Amino acid sequence: KTATTVEGNDHPVFQVTSGKLSLAGFGYSSSGYEDAYPSMKPYSGKISDFRLWAGKRLDEPKLFERQPKRACVKGDANTYVERKKVKGCKQRCIKNKSCLGYEKSKKKCIHFKEIPVLGPSKKGTSCFRVVS
Repeated sequence: KTATTVEGNDHPVFQVTSGKLSLAGFGYSSSGYEDAYPSMKPYSGKISDFRLWAGKRLDEPKLFERQPKRACVKGDANTYVERKKVKGCKQRCIKNKSCLGYEKSKKKCIHFKEIPVLGPSKKGTSCFRVVS
């Protein structure tokens, strides 16, 4: 039996490929690739080691820049999610990998999937944006 995993304190890998990563094969490419290169075959065999580097550490905490008394500009409906529960607004944004900012007031919490643009002055509201 060949060991296929290594035990350790590694951090999980997250990629836009819905959590799938191809090594030494065609992966999730279009069928046009196989049509264009019919004589090429994916690697078949054992891989003893591979390395993957990321631009940022995956466990790095999100840092937010606070803009007090400023609203965040809301784009189209796909770029933000409005939540009525205000308590824990920041923690929910930190846990959600796609949250890149939030607006918080006494009555609502809005999470943004893109870094929000600062809007007009608004008393009792703060806009928080991820600092890269």
